[in-house]
Amino acid sequence: MEFNGIEHYDVFEGDVIIFWADISGLPTEIQAIAQEIDGIDFDPHGFGVCVNYSFVDKEFYLVLDMGCAGASEGEERNLFYIDQGGDKHWLKTDIPQELLDRIFEECGKVVSNIEKEQAKAGIRLETLSSSAELAVSSLNTAELEKRLTAYLESSELQADIECLARDYQAQGLPVPPEEQLREEAAAEARKCLETMMICEAEGHLWKEKDADPENGTSTLSCRRCGTEEHLRW
Repeated sequence: MEFNGIEHYDVFEGDVIIFWADISGLPTEIQAIAQEIDGIDFDPHGFGVCVNYSFVDKEFYLVLDMGCAGASEGEERNLFYIDQGGDKHWLKTDIPQELLDRIFEECGKVVSNIEKEQAKAGIRLETLSSSAELAVSSLNTAELEKRLTAYLESSELQADIECLARDYQAQGLPVPPEEQLREEAAAEARKCLETMMICEAEGHLWKEKDADPENGTSTLSCRRCGTEEHLRW
């Protein structure tokens, strides 16, 4: 496995810095799962891990997801694949400590640079607030709940429930009761809506793909919310 750099990071005042790191060269079985998700649109560079830096403990740790679809009770998934729609699918594999140390080292450089810049201005790191953190704190809760309610009352919810059921079946796992699938779909929808609203407030994290110099077209895809824009130049 290889570390391909920090895709982006978000600073949350007095709490953590969340780093999103790109990795590649995943084991064949992990890539096979991602290929089942995206089919011909599978991106071998769509894998990543999430690392937190704690302001309190002054240390890094790998973020684990225990509530994702398909995970058995207590199972911790330690990496994700971002599909062509911008959704994260959490997976599990053995991550070499050497790779983690390399990621932590690069994240540490970011923390160090922030500390140095803030020291020049006489401001402690704990008072730093990134634009992403400001966007999160200023989310319109009423609007978020309004959008979530609309989703729960739409046919899209049932479509997502059926999709979750197929995911369980594809992995050879028993399909949970519909109420549990409904809760999983609602939780994922809330995360997606929050992400979309952050992008609305802060701006997208664009990544170019499918560039076609001959016809002068390309597509911009947001790594955070999955929004796409098709360009002609």
